[in-house]
Amino acid sequence: MVKRIIFPILWLMAFSAPALGQDYRFAVNENRSDIFIREDGGVDIEYVLTFTCASGAHPIDVVDVGLPNNYYDLSSVRAWINKKQVSDIRKSSYIPVGVEVPLGPSEIKPGQHGTLQVTATNPHMVFPDSENPEYASVEFYPVYYGSKFTYGQTLLQVAIHFPQGADEAQVKWHYRKFDQEGADEKGRLTYIWRNPNASPSSQYKFGVSFPKSLVSTVFEPVSESEYQKPQPGGVAGFFINLFAWIVALIISTSPFLIIAGIIVLNIYMARRRKMKYFPPTAAVEGAQIKRGLTAPEAALLLELPLNKVAAMIIFGLVKKGVARVEPNPRLQLTVLNPESQEIWPYEKQFLRAIGPDGHLNEKALKNLFLDWIKVVQKKLKGFNVKKTREYYTSIVSLAWSQVQKSESTADLSKNLDEQFSWLMVDKHMDTRLKETLTDRQITPPVWWPAYHPTSTWSTVNQTASGNWVSGAEFADSVVSRVENLADRAVGSLTAFTGGITSVTNPPPARSYSSGGGSGCACACAGCACACAGGGR
Repeated sequence: MVKRIIFPILWLMAFSAPALGQDYRFAVNENRSDIFIREDGGVDIEYVLTFTCASGAHPIDVVDVGLPNNYYDLSSVRAWINKKQVSDIRKSSYIPVGVEVPLGPSEIKPGQHGTLQVTATNPHMVFPDSENPEYASVEFYPVYYGSKFTYGQTLLQVAIHFPQGADEAQVKWHYRKFDQEGADEKGRLTYIWRNPNASPSSQYKFGVSFPKSLVSTVFEPVSESEYQKPQPGGVAGFFINLFAWIVALIISTSPFLIIAGIIVLNIYMARRRKMKYFPPTAAVEGAQIKRGLTAPEAALLLELPLNKVAAMIIFGLVKKGVARVEPNPRLQLTVLNPESQEIWPYEKQFLRAIGPDGHLNEKALKNLFLDWIKVVQKKLKGFNVKKTREYYTSIVSLAWSQVQKSESTADLSKNLDEQFSWLMVDKHMDTRLKETLTDRQITPPVWWPAYHPTSTWSTVNQTASGNWVSGAEFADSVVSRVENLADRAVGSLTAFTGGITSVTNPPPARSYSSGGGSGCACACAGCACACAGGGR
């Protein structure tokens, strides 16, 4: 057999870590892969994967799809679950290089089947054939899973499509001879391998070699560093601690300042606690990250102001064509499609909070958040909340990166449309959006008039590809609209949030002692708590 440079391609790893007593368990009924070798030395990848979620198992809610190396084009990745497109595709937090596909409302529940289709472009994929300097090669390892998660057998099929012009007399196969040879719809030579009794947890290798002249670029092998994620670092914590130490040193020089400082600190902490609607106990959990939350749920977890979270819900309903914002000084909504199958439970409850006159019932909105916070808390049970918050913060950063690296007006408009819900999770969206769109052009999303019916543009430019406006003007319009909706969603944000935190995160109980010694109450169960007084 010809010696080749082996290059691991495309893993589909196990799903996110099991949650409290409910493990992921599934069959991979079919695993079909098509690899199209590009003239520029990259490949186009198409996956079709059919799963069956075992009865009593954790629903399949997020799927990780590995990609060959860090050169992959995230903007090219598309996914469909049961032929319904999934738009929220992110960089994976569980595999070194690849993406994760949250299935959302189309998650595969226990006892059900589902077919996931994923397409992607990965440059930097054609490498030299180590035995013949005039040849190039591509190798492919189909997706496979951990044996603890899978059962049964898989119909495995792999098709490698050669570059245009490949001749069967010149090409070679690796590892195992193909089962079928033919031509695809573009006339390209294609080798197909089939195994109706494959193991879903075993690795199978396939590969081909062909004349180097058929492609314009052949790359040197990718180093191991391509598989490593950069490790974030920083010194923010050091400076925060240094500042706290300096303040403590200053106030310690005067008893009066100590007393005043304690009073001011208590007032500040009390007000800050009122804006925190998750209790401290939520942070005392397991070691894993909870994935699959929607952008508004992530905003809730990150404890954004509740009026902004309400504005995000409105955005989601408008984008789905379920509701429209009316041009009224007071927030007024028109429900267009209340029976839509695409809306989340919290969105349905939000629709019920809209009165016959189109105005929000603040009491019903408060009940929505009380119920919703409990639901999110339940989803987080068994997961590490701190790590999960860091994870969703990274998702927001990735969304910004996707928008900021857009080169053309069309790409910028498309990425802004797709990532807007995650951009709204950023507490500093107003300034970042203005910085990102300055000196750019943007085609307003089709849903924008229903979200901002009073929007007007001083300059609308027309080209053959459509209308576009100044990016700076659009950013101003977006920022003002989000702020306007958030301000009108509730009467008093402090009072509204305080009414919720008094239930979801009430002040810690105090205990008193009638004799000698001291009383002490800890703020949360399981937290380290130091109390004054004797004892051990």
